[in-house]
Amino acid sequence: MSCRASIIAIVVAIGCGGGDVPRPGQTLAPVDAAIADGADPGIDAAPIDSALIDAGMVDARLIDAGGIDARPIDAAPPIDARPIDAAPPIDAAPPIDAPVQNPELVAACGAMPLTFDDWENCYRKRKCEWEVNCVTQNSYRSVQECIDQGDAVSGGRLAAERRERQRSVEQGRAAIDVERFTQCLIETSGAHCNTSLFFPACLTRFDGTRGDGATCLTDVECASPDAVCAQNCPDACCLGTCQPKFKLGQTCTDRHSCEPGLQCNIRRVCIAGDVNTPCTDDTDCDSNAWCDRLAHLCKADFARDAECTNPLQCGGETSCVGLSVSGTDPGHCRRISEVGDTCDAFCYGNLFCGTSGSLGVCTALPGLGQGINRAGRGECG
Repeated sequence: MSCRASIIAIVVAIGCGGGDVPRPGQTLAPVDAAIADGADPGIDAAPIDSALIDAGMVDARLIDAGGIDARPIDAAPPIDARPIDAAPPIDAAPPIDAPVQNPELVAACGAMPLTFDDWENCYRKRKCEWEVNCVTQNSYRSVQECIDQGDAVSGGRLAAERRERQRSVEQGRAAIDVERFTQCLIETSGAHCNTSLFFPACLTRFDGTRGDGATCLTDVECASPDAVCAQNCPDACCLGTCQPKFKLGQTCTDRHSCEPGLQCNIRRVCIAGDVNTPCTDDTDCDSNAWCDRLAHLCKADFARDAECTNPLQCGGETSCVGLSVSGTDPGHCRRISEVGDTCDAFCYGNLFCGTSGSLGVCTALPGLGQGINRAGRGECG
């Protein structure tokens, strides 16, 4: 091989992992697109209307991140101040610590995750289980179809974001937090329709090494909880800077602009929202709680079949079914995620609430060429 060819080979091999670090906004060489197979969810979608999330009526096109509402996450680990170009080569990346056998995790994933791909594949599976079961009128007929076609539906975004996370882990700028990732996978479930989307453990399942304001290549490299790597160019190797979320008591911009475990209430202030904390409005409470305006306290969601007077009093796979429009007659927290479940407005997943007397029944969407009952409130799948 000629000297010139050798130099070219070395330059190509370096890619995004080494060399001089350009200023934010400049770009490095493109990333190899063959690092990861399949689709996987991204991080940090556009803001979603909290009323739609709590009621279960989530537009599948807005879905991106995972998990919701728990106590604030402990402070991030000490930040490694080394510059990006000091990261070790890919083959020197430290192995992910093998977790202790966890029956719940095995049930969720099919086996204990050991590699980066194991963790990411299980996360994608769990997010698809949630989306197919919980998101009203979603894009998929089954969990497997969601897994197989999710990246294509996203226009390749999910796989690109997964490659970015893998690159950061392999080059030492981020690491999987086994404890939080485990909690995330257990809590992300089709049985947790109103709480899975922004669950704090999912938003902090990676530990970053870059401090606030430091240069970064993707979100997971930032050390502050759920911080964003703000970039001003679209290239794969565009450098950004780590921008933290708002902290307790600070002014915020939307419901999920605060650090994980906090809520941005109607007064645009980050509050804790935990059960038994003061409230004046439902936005003062986590999504697994509601505001008791008489007691001025956040109360936990009711159990299935409990009597309810507010749709936000029911969680999981349930809704307050039978509540009168005037509010004089209470409803009950009924499951609305399976064919045959009693409903009065909508059903979770790809079901519609067909009329049957004063209440309705959750009914599967008809397939191509099948008829539809005009009395129903659904549409063709």
